Amino acid sequence: MPWNLLAAHHFVETRFSSIDHMVSPVGATGHMQFMPLTWIGWSYPGGNRLGNASIPKSILTNPVNIARYGGYGVDGDNPADGIADPDDLEDAIFSAANYLAASGATKPSGIRKAVYSYNHANWYVEKVLSKAALYVSGNAVEVSVTPAGGGASGGAPGNISGSASVAKYYLNTFRISTPFAPGGINDGVHGARGHRGIDLARKGGKSIEGMPVYSLTDGVVEQVLIHNPEAGNGVRIRSGNLQYSYIHMKVPPPVRTGQQIKAGTQIGQIGNTGFSTGPHLDLKVRDYSSGGTFLNPEPILRKMAAGGK
Repeated sequence: MPWNLLAAHHFVETRFSSIDHMVSPVGATGHMQFMPLTWIGWSYPGGNRLGNASIPKSILTNPVNIARYGGYGVDGDNPADGIADPDDLEDAIFSAANYLAASGATKPSGIRKAVYSYNHANWYVEKVLSKAALYVSGNAVEVSVTPAGGGASGGAPGNISGSASVAKYYLNTFRISTPFAPGGINDGVHGARGHRGIDLARKGGKSIEGMPVYSLTDGVVEQVLIHNPEAGNGVRIRSGNLQYSYIHMKVPPPVRTGQQIKAGTQIGQIGNTGFSTGPHLDLKVRDYSSGGTFLNPEPILRKMAAGGK
């Protein structure tokens, strides 16, 4: 079973087990989001057409019952503990491999069909396969699930305190070299594609490569970008309805997907990676209360610096 296919399923289903509640609205459960009847077997009495059923955990996780009813649950622990539990990571991964293999994924020609059988949606197939391809391409996104270099945490050396201090740092230390212009700007780089954030570049001729990048807000890491062809290294942090993106950093950010971040935490260093013509920070703010509209970060920075949120 291709490891990158399992990794892609794990990310798409539960963001590498980082989501808060691993039971879906339709009843899929655990690290790899199995429907109970798929886990124990569809010959188990009861349940609905989607495979949800109220099954006591002692029955659901018993390998004898799974063999009896023809399910895909596997006791993947080494050594085996006699329990096949969708909430146990090793069991869940081995069970996903078991299901995908039975659905044809052991042959390249059967992978697409097998992925479709996992969720029965074409969008899901494309998302999983695109992730799987990235993980072996050298342009992987969100592969790491542990902090690089020990991670970043509140109170670590170099951190500063609060949104106002971070906003003042950005406004006072850097200049806006490319303004917010979603309709298009002729800057020699973005052209008619527009610019959905602001670029913070050197001020007064000083070199800024390697200078710290701090999180403007408390939030949760939604996405870690590593050697992305356009963004380079970067991170996206969700704070309420807003997503803050920090792009073109020097090295992969020392954070992981799902990590809680405090305002003022250092999340990277200014760099020149990806589609970039010089060291700078590309800062974007996206509002998901209005369908993902990009907002101008400059007035947000000025409001934060003045003590507003």
